[in-house]
Amino acid sequence: MNKKLLLLALLVCMFGSTYASTLIQGNWRWRNNDGDENTATFKAAQNTPITITDYSELRLRIRVENESNVSDQTHSVGALKYATSANGTFLNVGSANAAFEYVISPAAPAAKAPTTNSTFLTTTNAAGLSPFDYAAGEYFNAERDLGANEDKSPVPPSKYSDLEFVIKPTVNVQPNTTYYFLIENAKDGGMHNLATLSTATVLPVEFIAFEAKPDKSSVQLRWSTAAEKNNERFEIRRSVDAKDWKLIATQKGKGNTETISHYVQADKKPLNGVSYYQLTQFDFDGTEKVLSTQSVNLTLDPAVEVKVFPNPVSSQINVSISNYIGQHLRAALYSQDGKLVHKQELISETQKLNINKMPPAGVYVLKVAGSNLLISKKVVVL
Repeated sequence: MNKKLLLLALLVCMFGSTYASTLIQGNWRWRNNDGDENTATFKAAQNTPITITDYSELRLRIRVENESNVSDQTHSVGALKYATSANGTFLNVGSANAAFEYVISPAAPAAKAPTTNSTFLTTTNAAGLSPFDYAAGEYFNAERDLGANEDKSPVPPSKYSDLEFVIKPTVNVQPNTTYYFLIENAKDGGMHNLATLSTATVLPVEFIAFEAKPDKSSVQLRWSTAAEKNNERFEIRRSVDAKDWKLIATQKGKGNTETISHYVQADKKPLNGVSYYQLTQFDFDGTEKVLSTQSVNLTLDPAVEVKVFPNPVSSQINVSISNYIGQHLRAALYSQDGKLVHKQELISETQKLNINKMPPAGVYVLKVAGSNLLISKKVVVL
């Protein structure tokens, strides 16, 4: 019995050794989330830490090598991890109360989109393979699990993959702290190969969301923050082309707060058709940051217009109605002392009032009423 247990233990060890991850984390580089593989700009040189001063989206490109000649999901990447020390406990980005989360953003390529062969850097891998530029890889904007809709990304045997993670700090990120990043299943190829960034002493506003929605003849603007540091005010600007902006509203910020704050603003004189709204945040020192831009397509009903002609009038009163979309339109003529002189239904856009005998000379009031409509016009009878 003991011999069987010993044999089983040896088999388990051999199995574990055979399929242990052989991924090595290599060179890395931070970039801005502002374009595709060819156009996105870099924040710093290769293997160079950065300092973040806000909660903007980031992209972290890491090269990972599979030293094994075995192709297996064990040698795959499904998540990015972080810690506050090189030898600390690494937590998954996007986990509960994490300091960083994944971002699904139109500014970045879609999840699992392939990286292209741009000239990113040239190096030689530890196994002595030939120099290369960008290696084939994938973009991550969410953690991937086996059996889920997005499976992990296997690294080919004896090959490199360049994996790019789209992330952003959350309200849980700590100021004045250095964070270390390590790919799941990978071993650090030397402490210099742990990607790092530092946070500023003060982080300003943790922005949650900004929305602009049509509401009848106005646009409702709502935004929220999870926390605010040194926040003096918000400004909302509007544009017809997302190029030339006009300030339409200002709201005071909370200064410093660790609680969620909600803001509401209405544009009561919106533009007809497509327009753009931009939310900008200002610190007390004047530093400003555009938090979000939203578009709205609003179809405004044209204003109902009532004309009386000729005016002054001597023999016949004509009424012209335009842009009215309701029903049961009525006209009533009153004297200055409020007495009803004439009333009738209006059945066409231009119609004469069928008055049997014109009233005496003087000033009268013609009231046109309909669905959500009441317009008064002064009429002078000669």
